[in-house]
Amino acid sequence: MLAGAIAAWWSVYAFVIGFPLGFLLYLALMRGLVLPRYRQAELASRGSDDYLAASVGMDWVHLGGGRFARTPCGSGGTGSREDL
Repeated sequence: MLAGAIAAWWSVYAFVIGFPLGFLLYLALMRGLVLPRYRQAELASRGSDDYLAASVGMDWVHLGGGRFARTPCGSGGTGSREDL
């Protein structure tokens, strides 16, 4: 909202001011308020393969009841594949 207000003040340069300022405000708010409160395990693991799927030869398979498991690609797994 702040970025939009500043861009509206100088409407000739709105596209030059609004987008970069909005992006910088988004980054500042995410890093300052959101990420410290709501830690994301995939970011904290720093390079762990636990959150990768087919890129390391593993698939996520839906087991039912909101549960998922990682299985080797092409093994068929024990659950149903929603992407097939």
